[in-house]
Order: sequence, then C-alpha cells, then structure tokens
Amino acid sequence: MPRSTNRNQQTLGAIFIDYEGAHALLRQHHDAPHELMFEVVDSLRREYDISDNVEIVLVRSYADYGMIGPEGMDIQESLDIQGIEPRFVSRARQRNATEVQLCVDAMDLLHQRSDVNTFIFVTGNRLYLPLVSQLRRYGRAVALVTLASAAEDVASGDPGFRSIDMRTLLPRALRVGQTDNGDENPLVRSVQHHPVTDDGARWALHIIEEHFGQYDEVYLTPLLRKLSEVMNDDRFDPKALINTLEEAGAVWLEKRRGSPHDYTVLLVDVTHPDVQEVQAAVSEDQHDAYADDADAYDVADEPYPDASYADEPYTEQPDGAADDASFFAGDGAQDDPSEALPADEPPAPTDAAPSTDEPRAQ
Repeated sequence: MPRSTNRNQQTLGAIFIDYEGAHALLRQHHDAPHELMFEVVDSLRREYDISDNVEIVLVRSYADYGMIGPEGMDIQESLDIQGIEPRFVSRARQRNATEVQLCVDAMDLLHQRSDVNTFIFVTGNRLYLPLVSQLRRYGRAVALVTLASAAEDVASGDPGFRSIDMRTLLPRALRVGQTDNGDENPLVRSVQHHPVTDDGARWALHIIEEHFGQYDEVYLTPLLRKLSEVMNDDRFDPKALINTLEEAGAVWLEKRRGSPHDYTVLLVDVTHPDVQEVQAAVSEDQHDAYADDADAYDVADEPYPDASYADEPYTEQPDGAADDASFFAGDGAQDDPSEALPADEPPAPTDAAPSTDEPRAQ
C-alpha cells in the first residue's frame, strides 16, 4: 500500500463502489453479498488508517438497484445505514450507465476536492483503466479492489497504484473461494513474499514469535502494547512496523466480530521464508534457555524429599478444577476482546443460616 511521507499528517480518501458489477460475482459465493461489501469497506477504512493515516471521508455505491432483484431496495437501505451513500443509476437509457456515472463523479471529486488524495475503486472485474491513468496523471494515489487477477498487470511498477484482491479483505469465515467443506482455498491469500529487510520490522517479528507464537492469531491491541513495551524507543512506530511486515507478506490483519466491540487480529504467514527463519531462531533460543535451567537445577542424584507420597494412588482432579484464567496469565498473554462487564447485582450473602433453639432429633 502506498505510504505517506509524513505519518503525522492525515490525508483524505474516497471509496467508489461499482456495486452492480461486484454484486453479480459476490452473489455466486454468499447469499447476502451486501454483508461482504460492508466487510470490504470496513477493512479498507482500517487498513488505510493504520498504514497511511488516510481518513476515508466519502463512500459511494453505484447500481441500478431495481435490476438487482426484489431485495434491491433493502440493499439500498442497508448501505445507507452502514454509512455508504447508495447512488441509483438507471440502465433504462444506457447499458453501462453505472460505469459512466462512477467515472463522472470521480473526476468531479478530483477537481472539486483537492484535499482528497486517495481514490479507491471496488469493482467486480471492471478495471476502469482510463480513469486510473487520469487520476495518476494528477498525482492521486489509486487502488483497484477486484476479484479479477487481471488487475495485477495494471500500472505495474507504479508506486502510486495498488491492486488489491478483494478476498484478502474479508474475515476468514466469509472469504470468497472456500471449498464446500469449509476448508480454505489456497488461492484465497494470493500475496507475494518480499524479504523483511527493515531491522525494526524484523525485531517486531521476533517479538511476535517470542511472546505470542503459541497463538494461531494475535489480538492487535495487546500486540501493539507489547511492541511498545519491549522496544521502548520513539524511533519505532508499532503500527508502521506491522504495516511493513504486512507489505512483505509476512503477516496480515483480519477483523473479528465481538461483544461489545469488534476487534482486529494479526495472523502470521508461516510459509514466509523470514518468518520460518525467525521461528527457528526463537525455538533455538528457548531450547538453550531450557537446557541452562535444567543444568542449574540438577536434582537427579538427590533423594526424593518425601518417599511417603510414592505409595499414594494418583487422584484425578474433577473437570473444571483447573483455573481457566491461568491460560491468560503470564508474559505474552492476550486480553480477552469480549471481557465480561461487572455484574450489577451484589454477591449473594455468605453467612451461614441462623441456628434454632430446638434440639436436633436423634
């Protein structure tokens, strides 16, 4: 993703959705395509905010909603509720009216709002090549979010252009391209691996593996807190380091539904060569540390302090006897994103029932 030269200066961006084109493809994989679109927009807002400090100030969706089907009007209402401006474009006069109106509005925004520096287009398989080229001539950053692999060849090598596979913006449970039995299609995450050459990013990767390597996914908030705590250096911005790792294909972020709030998790790509190298180094360090501890506490020749225990049978603890909270205890523990709020009712009294004066029956 294009990165701003000054992370302290916030810039503005806009998202234009060719909903008519995207809906036809998304409907082949999900019975509520608009829900997938909400996830895509949310992911774009979050990723651009984290990586480039870009605030999305406008989101518009274009379609002849009446042509979509009987649910078209409901989709318009749902888009509006989610903060996406639905633009109705009739196809009665012209078949490609949706594309034309989207291009006209994008060029109008270009000339009317000089403060909008990033244009993001979410489409199905339409590439809008003339529009992309024109916006790049005016120095605007452009992203094309599609389900078509052909977008990879658009403006190749241009640092101001980015091609995004729409599937990578969806939570794993909603990703387009899963098999019928729920297994993940390997084509879902189609990213290129690049070497992690930044020393700070490589250090961050080492911290992630050392403190959170036991988890399949890491809650982003405690991870950023841990990076700040361990690095303790103003030269390192944890969010920027995560973005660098994401650009290298070593990690990626996903949004999760939660209560009372949604949350974001980080996942590590274990197929990335640098990830494998860091994992091997951390594993070796932990093995050496364990060996040193064992040497320092060698009790092989010491007698057992209480031999009377040897003849006692082993008694299993009942289910639930272990303290489940201990799972989250200690260094590297993750905060529970859906932590329960304190109960409003006071605890039940613990005093024993008063005794009576009558003697107990024999």
